[in-house]
Amino acid sequence: MKRSPLRLLFTRETALLCLALAIAFALRLGWMLAVDPQPSEFRVGDPYFYDLFGRSLAAGKGYLNMWGAPTAQWPPGYPLVLAAIYKLFGHSIALAKLLNVALGTATCLLAYLIGKRVFSGAVGLTAAFALAVFPSQVFWPTLLLSETLATFLVALIAYIVLSTLGSRSWKKAVVIGALIGFTSLVRGETVLLAVPLAVVWALAHRSWGAGLRYGGLTLVATGLVILPWVVRNWVVMDYPILISTGSAENLIGGHWPGADGLGSFVPIIQVTDMYKNLPSDQAETASYKEETRRAIDFMVHNPGKEIPLVEKKLRAFYSTDDRPILWTQKGTINDPVFSDSTANRLNALANTYYRVVFVLAALGLPLWFSLRNPRKLLLVLLLLYYSFFFGFVFVGEPRLHSALIPIFSILAAVSLIGVPRALYRFGRQSRTRARAGTSRRRGVTS
Repeated sequence: MKRSPLRLLFTRETALLCLALAIAFALRLGWMLAVDPQPSEFRVGDPYFYDLFGRSLAAGKGYLNMWGAPTAQWPPGYPLVLAAIYKLFGHSIALAKLLNVALGTATCLLAYLIGKRVFSGAVGLTAAFALAVFPSQVFWPTLLLSETLATFLVALIAYIVLSTLGSRSWKKAVVIGALIGFTSLVRGETVLLAVPLAVVWALAHRSWGAGLRYGGLTLVATGLVILPWVVRNWVVMDYPILISTGSAENLIGGHWPGADGLGSFVPIIQVTDMYKNLPSDQAETASYKEETRRAIDFMVHNPGKEIPLVEKKLRAFYSTDDRPILWTQKGTINDPVFSDSTANRLNALANTYYRVVFVLAALGLPLWFSLRNPRKLLLVLLLLYYSFFFGFVFVGEPRLHSALIPIFSILAAVSLIGVPRALYRFGRQSRTRARAGTSRRRGVTS
């Protein structure tokens, strides 16, 4: 007997997925309504600047800093999204936050789809529920920061790659490359994401030639999306700045004599003081070049110091997940939003949940680590890619591992489902062998 289309649509799995998405949306919206920090020039920080750039772009003035001068201090992707909202609906921070809520919820759907495609529907559902209630992912959307958008985009790229594995159309590489290009304008560390994807495609097609072709097309498409921004910087900043001048600050923060893994304003201030008498845009470009030069010089002449720094950066990058509460406290007009005791409890909740998920993901390593399965390899390479950037290149800022949280949720789900099953199978096999051994001994003695 055939099942009706409606019954096929509204399966138990679909119902559970809808429940997970409803929980995700309700928690993020509820947090946004209850905790609604507003960007303010009195507490200057990233939310204030993103809002400032968004308003400037929406007004047709260009990408200008608080003094009205051109800047490339922050990547332009998230301000462009804010500008679109402000242009269409007026200056509404509430709508920008609602977009974050929607994107955070959509990321839970992507976690389900990725988990189902790589492992199983049960893994996908478990990952969706785990991500729906993930404290930091609930906390981020009420802030005008790029984390929620970047996390969604990285998950979207992963899902599209998984969905097109085996396809021989060159168009897929172009579309993925264009999406990576925009994601790079939101968070610059994704600019070379075509490299691990080339390895995945090589394995999927069993051809390094195919992997290099698709990877090369992806890289070209990424570059073409970024190119107008680079040209703009060359024209108005007098230098072809790739993504943002802030990248040089992250670079020198990880490569200077006092580097501790987390970064510091000390080397940045040392450089900016050299150019404090220049106009702001000229000083920004000069600082960008000098910070980059100093960081590379340190790496070249201090290889012995660089190796211990990798461990410090990775430890800092993966150790905590409490940055959204820190930004809620410091980056807004509310001074502060929470009492110290409440902030400490929220930080403890975020860190504890994150560490449990992290440990669960690690426990399932034998179940998900694979260099032969292209789907599993994609998740492995994404983890290695981010570890490279924030272990070797930039500082190990914990805030920037947000894009990996959906992957951690999926891998933790593998453990929650796969480890008990593996233990059950092992126990059953052990009992079977024990019974077989007993039967043989009885046969010998009879």
